[in-house]
Amino acid sequence: MQFSAMETLMVALLVLGAGQWIVHKVELLSRLNMPEPVVGGLLATIIVTVMQVSGISLTFDESIKTPAMLFFFGAVGLAADFRLLRRGGWAMLLFAVLVIVLVALQDLVGVMMAKLMGLEAWYGLIGGSVTMTGGHGTGAAWAGVFERDFGLTGVSELAAASATFGLIFGALLGGPLAMFLSRRYRLAAMMSPMPPVAISSATGASRISIAASLPDTTPVQVSNGSRRNDASGLPCTGSTRPPTRSRHVRNWRFW
Repeated sequence: MQFSAMETLMVALLVLGAGQWIVHKVELLSRLNMPEPVVGGLLATIIVTVMQVSGISLTFDESIKTPAMLFFFGAVGLAADFRLLRRGGWAMLLFAVLVIVLVALQDLVGVMMAKLMGLEAWYGLIGGSVTMTGGHGTGAAWAGVFERDFGLTGVSELAAASATFGLIFGALLGGPLAMFLSRRYRLAAMMSPMPPVAISSATGASRISIAASLPDTTPVQVSNGSRRNDASGLPCTGSTRPPTRSRHVRNWRFW
């Protein structure tokens, strides 16, 4: 079974929606801040693996992979704000130094473990900061570089496994530890909550979120060939959502 680029995009939207629904319904996942795309991706991986074992071969078009990666990393950079760093003061500077040291330690331990197992040192970098700090997106982006430029094999699988391992154990260990420290030192009370960004519409104000913007990019609209310039998914202030929306998805929600 082979999926075209448009069908692959539709499947990706369904996977993202499934991850949102699961995280929303499972309180533990929500409390541990498990990323919704990863939760949906793990579920999709299990389903695809079962189908492959059953003799059903699935092939997805990867022509949109590179531009999607570029959009992803570009969007991550949009969240950078030097004003937040300046307001953080010495505490933020100390945090940055600790993160840099942690990244170096991840690479050092990864390379040492790779050498002990008789592997190339490059594998240690994939199991180090590339995935432990960068996550699934960075691991997938660098996997092709390591395979092409250094002649390594199985880097994509190693990157996905390492990133998943780091994510799960980071949530299981870091989440409860962060909650314990926040409650003990009353950090939540010291933090001023940021008011949600709202946009006006014909039916009233609504929060800008992935769940709110996904209906504008549903497979129904894609299949209908509707083209829109709705920028409601961007983290901007004062933008206005166009009141018109496809009648097929007006009441459509993931939950």
